[in-house]
Amino acid sequence: MNNKIYLDEEGYKEYLKEIEDLKQEFNNKAKGGTEAAESAIGDGWHDNFDFEEAKKFEYSLSYKLKKKIANLKNIVILKNKSNKYININDYISLTLIYDEDD
Repeated sequence: MNNKIYLDEEGYKEYLKEIEDLKQEFNNKAKGGTEAAESAIGDGWHDNFDFEEAKKFEYSLSYKLKKKIANLKNIVILKNKSNKYININDYISLTLIYDEDD
């Protein structure tokens, strides 16, 4: 898929921060998997529920991180805002006017 993601400068910075946060969380959880394996009886990973759960969570984070990084090439940063159209992050207010006959 080649779906474009339209962001303004602030949204792009937030997107990059999300990637960094996922990387940090991934690294922290990888340590947790190592600790679960080391604290287990036996070979560390066989029949170890904590280790299996840590690995599942690690795979989930890895998928999210890869998806975010892959979507970087689809980001279009909007710079010039037009007053003629509603843009991303614009706030609008609507006033409903009812006809007295209705």
